Amino acid sequence: MTEPGGPAWRQTTFFPFAQAARYGRGQVLDVRVDSPTYETKKFGETDLLHATAVRGEDGTVTVFAVNRSRTDALPLEVALNGLDLTRVVEHSALADADPDARNTLDAPERVTPHTVDGTALQDGTLSAALEPLSWNVIRLA
Repeated sequence: MTEPGGPAWRQTTFFPFAQAARYGRGQVLDVRVDSPTYETKKFGETDLLHATAVRGEDGTVTVFAVNRSRTDALPLEVALNGLDLTRVVEHSALADADPDARNTLDAPERVTPHTVDGTALQDGTLSAALEPLSWNVIRLA
């Protein structure tokens, strides 16, 4: 967004596009999601959790995950069999406690990706908690 002749700031939609462009390169992995669902008027029953993953040329894996629940955190568990990954490099989430929050001239960085603690990779299984209404990027090596 911008003010005529004035400052500019990033809308919240900037961040998922930038992260997908940066980390979404390589081989798309077969991700099968088992998710709770919710009912929508327009689309019927829809998953609350959506996830995909990409393996980069350097062997790293990036998991992109969305929690569509307006109120509840969702657990994420991903079996990463045979990928020889040993650590979580980073888990960032784009979320805010106020579902209507946005970046404005007065608060240009109100909603930006933040680091998520507690994400673990053990015995080939990734475990994380996804905040309500969040876009998550989890990088593994």
